[in-house]
Amino acid sequence: HERDINVIFDIVINHAGRGHPFFQDTIASQDEERTQALLDANFEYPAINEWNEDSKYFDWWDRVEAAGTVQGLQQNPTAEIADPIPTNTGFFGLRVMPNWNYDNLAVREHMLAIADFWSGEVGVDGFRCDIAWGVPHDFWKDVREIVRGNNSEFLMLDETIPHDSEFAENEFDAHFDTASYTETAHAVARGEADAFELLDAVEARADKGFPDYTRLLNATENHDEKRLLNEALSAGAYENPEHVQRACWAASVALPGVPFVYYGQERAISRHGEGRHLGAGDPREN
Repeated sequence: HERDINVIFDIVINHAGRGHPFFQDTIASQDEERTQALLDANFEYPAINEWNEDSKYFDWWDRVEAAGTVQGLQQNPTAEIADPIPTNTGFFGLRVMPNWNYDNLAVREHMLAIADFWSGEVGVDGFRCDIAWGVPHDFWKDVREIVRGNNSEFLMLDETIPHDSEFAENEFDAHFDTASYTETAHAVARGEADAFELLDAVEARADKGFPDYTRLLNATENHDEKRLLNEALSAGAYENPEHVQRACWAASVALPGVPFVYYGQERAISRHGEGRHLGAGDPREN
């Protein structure tokens, strides 16, 4: 702020990490005999033998009447049980990221206090809301009321994949457009799409119900996606992949929408950065 820079924080309130103390408080005991089998299957956390249903946080987590197994949530009696009934759900079914239960009033109060603290006492300028589509619409409206009460220009940016115009109704000011714009830019970089399809992606926004006052990001990269230049280098569809990267980014500036810079794009980090993964031909994982 001393340098006239606005700062947006990533806020993740769809799920938490399994190591969160509130979640750990819901575990009564863990089964060491079954733990090794889970670790062998790349499960980071031990198997649970019994839940602590007396924990004040037990109902803070979304739960289902099914056991959690090595394969996911199943009711298969022969499967290796990792978590007993009623086990928590997780982001994309992942055991490592338990989902919050927004039917619980205490959870809502806790999350609103978080939004109030960062937007008010700390004074950040906006939230980039992770997995916004996993949190109820009515709760985001409450968050907006809190943060705008602290700062009338507070920015709410959602990550919904695919994007959804319903989140523009008294909830978010700006939206990622990963499924349309970003993925189209990557298809162009691989030589699988015509550049004019970027224009089509932008023009389609009005047909999907986004109002004029809202903004969508013309991002060509972010931390969850491959580097666009990586895509171009791996595909080998163009003689000069760096030119393709710059052209796609230039389109994101020229077309209606909000330009977005992801660090490293400006120096072709895929080519010139040290230790960068080079794509499909790279022998290293990921």
